[in-house]
Amino acid sequence: ILRELPAGEAVTLSVETQGWARITAGKAAFKVPCLPAEEYPALPPVDEGDFSAISFDTLEEMIRHTTFATSHDETRYTLSGVLVVSDGQDVTMVATDGHRLAHVKREMPLGKELRVIIPRKALEEVDRFASDSDSKEISLAPLENHLVFQRGQATLVTRLIEGQFPDYEGVIPKDFSRRALVEHDHLLRALRRVSLLSNEKTRPVKIEFDKERLTLRSNTPEMGEAVEEIPAEYDGEPMDMGFNARYLLEALAVMSSEQVAIELNDPLSPGVLRCHGDEDYFYVVMPMRV
Repeated sequence: ILRELPAGEAVTLSVETQGWARITAGKAAFKVPCLPAEEYPALPPVDEGDFSAISFDTLEEMIRHTTFATSHDETRYTLSGVLVVSDGQDVTMVATDGHRLAHVKREMPLGKELRVIIPRKALEEVDRFASDSDSKEISLAPLENHLVFQRGQATLVTRLIEGQFPDYEGVIPKDFSRRALVEHDHLLRALRRVSLLSNEKTRPVKIEFDKERLTLRSNTPEMGEAVEEIPAEYDGEPMDMGFNARYLLEALAVMSSEQVAIELNDPLSPGVLRCHGDEDYFYVVMPMRV
């Protein structure tokens, strides 16, 4: 209602009788049902000393680098949030949907240890509501089952996700036998073009790794075939590998480095994408048969 009201008109909100509210603006008037304020859930108590101030820009970057990899499957409740771990000096954020994993670590002195799972929607709201403030810092206070964010005049309280986050460290490859270094924009744009002719549901794209180049291919009987070569520095034996193009594109969309490193072992093992020059952010993606 508020979004559709006439621009420039003063908006008046009043409670007429118990259970009804009236909204007016110019010649427009609305009468809508409402609930007693006494039934609104009470916010958890928090002391000023519970808050820790951190860089909003750093937190915003970490949110953008992880939330896209969370699960949208409601039956996998713990994977619908982002794991946040602090040792007091550094903060690590991890998100996974079982097919890919985003991991970022940044210096962020909270002064306390922390291990919580924050809902994806809450982090997206933090990014949205806090953008209206000029403050360079955002404060957070961990409570027993909640987390409180404050920036400027805005406060957000979110319930934490209860449950055990998967042992993600076990799926992160420690060593690699193959490595490609490619221009970020070249890979991003080539993937966009080649994936246009891939299956819309699974978006399979085959990448052929060879000396001095990567060859991207997609092929579907209904859509046809697409092929594109891009230059790359490749170290290792030639190999073909299939990926879900959407998983790669979403990771590349948040990477800001000019070059991207792709680290591999074999066609059946997960690959790792890294921003060249930033070892504290990486993205693990499972391969697929194409």
